[in-house]
Amino acid sequence: MQRLSILQAIYIGTSTYPLSATFIKMALLLQYLRIFTGPRVRIFCKCVLVLTAVMGVAFAICTWFSCFPVAAFWDISIKNGRCWGFASRDRLEFMRIMVTQVVITATVDIVVFLIPAQLYFRSDRLRTTRISLIGLFVLGLW
Repeated sequence: MQRLSILQAIYIGTSTYPLSATFIKMALLLQYLRIFTGPRVRIFCKCVLVLTAVMGVAFAICTWFSCFPVAAFWDISIKNGRCWGFASRDRLEFMRIMVTQVVITATVDIVVFLIPAQLYFRSDRLRTTRISLIGLFVLGLW
């Protein structure tokens, strides 16, 4: 019984991660839309926002339905259960989807992180704005 509850907790944890990471990125992008007034930056933010939402939903579905029936994720006694992707028993298949998710998520994270960097390099920015941006980047890296 203890093993069952641990596997259920792992399922809940892995199922909630993609959407929680997506919502954090979407919140930042929505803030950028409030801050930036330039049309090109706004269009870029909207494109990244749509990409982030689609990516988050896709990875969430991949984690929610990684086994059919879903209970096969935590109940090994289900004999006709089929698992793939994040729940695959094949190490190579699991690694493929995990690396894919990590690379895509890290790339979008870097893009979201670097969007405000263009403010730093504008010549009309005050020194206090640049210091604030450096502080923001340091907090983001931490």
